[in-house]
Amino acid sequence: FKIGNCIDNSAISDVSVMKLASNCPLLRILHLERSGITDEALLKIATCCTQLKSLNVSDCSLTTVSAVQQLLELCPKIEHITSEYFEYRASDKMLKVSNSAKLTDSELYRIVRCIPELLHVNISNGESLQDISIIRIVDKYGSQLQSLSIAACEQLTDHSVAYALDHCSNLSSLDVGYNRCFSGIPFVDISDKAVRFSLRQIDISSCSISTEVIIQILRVCKRLKIVFINDKSIPFDDIRRIFSSRCQPHSAVSPLAPQQQSSCESKAEDEKEVAFSPSSPVVNKVRKNIFADLYSPVFVYSQQSPPIPLEVFNNSYFQFKRDGYVLKVIQYNISSESMLQILDIFPHLLCIDIQSPQTENLSIDTLIFIAEKYHDQLQSLAISKFGRHRVTDELTAMLILKCPTLKELKVNSHDLI
Repeated sequence: FKIGNCIDNSAISDVSVMKLASNCPLLRILHLERSGITDEALLKIATCCTQLKSLNVSDCSLTTVSAVQQLLELCPKIEHITSEYFEYRASDKMLKVSNSAKLTDSELYRIVRCIPELLHVNISNGESLQDISIIRIVDKYGSQLQSLSIAACEQLTDHSVAYALDHCSNLSSLDVGYNRCFSGIPFVDISDKAVRFSLRQIDISSCSISTEVIIQILRVCKRLKIVFINDKSIPFDDIRRIFSSRCQPHSAVSPLAPQQQSSCESKAEDEKEVAFSPSSPVVNKVRKNIFADLYSPVFVYSQQSPPIPLEVFNNSYFQFKRDGYVLKVIQYNISSESMLQILDIFPHLLCIDIQSPQTENLSIDTLIFIAEKYHDQLQSLAISKFGRHRVTDELTAMLILKCPTLKELKVNSHDLI
């Protein structure tokens, strides 16, 4: 039963919903979003419709988390519930708390207590949540957990993060961004824990973490592929050091063909180490790649192996994706000098996007530098105006002439080629 297409869902009252629940005890799917029901109707649904599998009571501001939790407890067959406070999907084994700011530790615990199995937990923006909430979640799901997002939970400390890293051996994604109380030290202390090999993605944006600790984190968590460090307080020279600690030019833009790369990753599970010499058949294939003068040693992972290159690196200056060798500059009001510093990090790029920043301070010389540096490899370029100059037809023709590999050119969001 759905009321999602009603003109004024708020006219749906407790009386009508309670009659529906009483007369339809075998109800399986019920959508009451944006309606005017209260806890009384929810509790009637919970006691009468015990076969319920899917419930949507989102944007029902008159309901409380306590009533939703009781419904979750009284309807054991529930597979999907969307409420004002959280969403639970049994198919994905996912819990996402949508209104964390209003939840207390005890209320969150009552929700978690009703869910037998979870792989993904997101309780971001829990302003009042304490370390005990994370400890309870970890105690219940432990090694099941694959992703945990506790971003912007201002009351959390290193203690709860360390507890999660100690007990969640299969954790692949951890978001602790925008927690100023987090120092990053728990990551450094996992050198003897299984989680250092399972972690693939972390977000440590706007935390109280020094550059040296960030570098140490990237060295300890050797299989990290995706890192977010969006923090304007980190100087660009430190961002360069952090990036270089895991993405030296030859490895950051490894010219391995996709099939070779996936083969390398599948063999990594065996924890054996193999390094190919320049004369090996694999390297001969690599030399046929667009970057013909480079090859990268192929490391099939072991405990002694070096960290693998990052696939995605996001910070307050730029975003880099190794898949496609894509660079997107996001620094606001960037200068020509800063732009050149960023480009200096990357000897090889296929796609460059510099539409986002205000480019009032960029000169045409910067654009010419890009064309000359990446002339034999650049395939996509997205730009806006440079300084007070418009990108003229003559400049466009110069770009096409200098970059014969260019397949896509966007100026002010318009496709020119």
